[in-house]
Amino acid sequence: TALYQINRYGVRFYDWDDTLLKTDSVDYQSAATAPADPTRLGYTFIGWDKDFSNVQSDLTVTALYEQNAQNDAIQLD
Repeated sequence: TALYQINRYGVRFYDWDDTLLKTDSVDYQSAATAPADPTRLGYTFIGWDKDFSNVQSDLTVTALYEQNAQNDAIQLD
């Protein structure tokens, strides 16, 4: 009988500034588990730049942000 081993792949999650948030090791065609949503001052986290629900190779995933609207109103006394 032949024995087969399922391939495992590394998934690395990075923040906007290249800070490594998490490394996950997953079986071929399995889903990686993302870290908790990261935070960035003045921005809102909107997701990840790649799908990691069906991993078929080593993968680098980066956090995506949207800049918060700035309040340009000036208060006059």
